[in-house]
Amino acid sequence: MKCVVIAFFATVSWILPCFSQEVSFEEKKKIAQSYGYTKDNSANIEAIYMIHLLRENPLLPESRDLKLKLFAWMQDTDDVMVYYDTPEAKEIEISSFQYKKDLLQQYINGCSIFDLTNPDKMKDAEADIPMGMKFVCEAYEKIVNTTNTPSHYYYEAQCEKYLGRRTAKGIAEANTKKPNK
Repeated sequence: MKCVVIAFFATVSWILPCFSQEVSFEEKKKIAQSYGYTKDNSANIEAIYMIHLLRENPLLPESRDLKLKLFAWMQDTDDVMVYYDTPEAKEIEISSFQYKKDLLQQYINGCSIFDLTNPDKMKDAEADIPMGMKFVCEAYEKIVNTTNTPSHYYYEAQCEKYLGRRTAKGIAEANTKKPNK
């Protein structure tokens, strides 16, 4: 009898998370609307939902799968045009920050959201940069606050520029480097 009960609870504890993570299309649509997306394009709504998941947790364990799906979506859609040759994107690529690939993904995600919610500005190479950098800065904050990663001067400056603040970790590290007088 004990084995049956243990097997039952083991099965339930494995199955329940599968159901609890399932999000209805209507819920995904509400999330897309919270970003300002008002169309009924299901592929774009799915993409916005994946972007939302990565925005909430840039180091999500299943982020590799989400990034691959987003890349495939970007290849298929005509609703997004992200420019990679901006100074901001180049700076992310050459930075020494350990999680720069995750931040570059956030840049792409932010630019994509901007293009989806501002289709008339999609071909403007500079219009989506502020949104892309906002996503980068938010992800950077989450990463330095949840990992043992030191702050990075470039991203601290970008946080100040695009979010109006530096990270607590960046401020603390800067204060410890100041000479005592």
